[in-house]
Amino acid sequence: MDFLHKPRLIVFDLDHTLFDFFIDEIDPEWAFDKSRTVEELSTRWPLYPEINQVFQAIKSLNIPIAIA
Repeated sequence: MDFLHKPRLIVFDLDHTLFDFFIDEIDPEWAFDKSRTVEELSTRWPLYPEINQVFQAIKSLNIPIAIA
């Protein structure tokens, strides 16, 4: 992938961009329970299938990622 100007940062909005729900639909008591595992969180709120490939491509270009 060639860029005329490589981005210094890529920012993602969470709602319906990375997954198929609005972030305010999450039960905070469940989501922030420190006993929960990453597997439990990713099963309950899975990312869109393409997102991991997108993140890997961005990482390979050494571009930081942020969320809004």
